[in-house]
Amino acid sequence: MITKFAHDEWAHHIDVIDNLHRIKEIGMDAWLEEQKQQWSCPKCGTRTHWYQSKCYVCGASWKCRYE
Repeated sequence: MITKFAHDEWAHHIDVIDNLHRIKEIGMDAWLEEQKQQWSCPKCGTRTHWYQSKCYVCGASWKCRYE
């Protein structure tokens, strides 16, 4: 079921399997901290989301993760 989900039409679903391996490797709390950093604006720390390439708060921009 997870493999099917990971390979559907949504590009970001492929991360689910890597995320599960990473959680097993470093534990849930450390993984959640990594995710918080990964999905925050590098300039102001505002929470970001999939396919976003510009912060709606401070205007900082970055390369979109999924294009």
